[in-house]
Amino acid sequence: MAEGLHIVELAERSDTGRVRDHNEDRSYVAAHVVAVADGMGGALAGEVAAQMAVEAIEGISKPADPLSIKAAIENANRAIRRMAAQDPSKSGMGTTITAATLAGRRLDVVHVGDS
Repeated sequence: MAEGLHIVELAERSDTGRVRDHNEDRSYVAAHVVAVADGMGGALAGEVAAQMAVEAIEGISKPADPLSIKAAIENANRAIRRMAAQDPSKSGMGTTITAATLAGRRLDVVHVGDS
């Protein structure tokens, strides 16, 4: 039986692109979990929502698993919705997020959104 999967290298990079004047992408890279959040462009405070989602993933302890990632994203969603409801300057803010964790021969991916 083959050995488990191994991460050889982790890196992250994002680009503002040609349309927007600021970047609404946020990412987190660690040996136990990686995530990328894409703040909703055109909506208010997409970068704030993306940062909140990534910070929720950062708080996951080792070893990460799909249920802990799901719980972190659900908590972030509640916090984002609460902030958007309380602050008119953030009304409608949102983000997509994709997170993954690797354990042995298994790669688990949790995804929310349309990115």
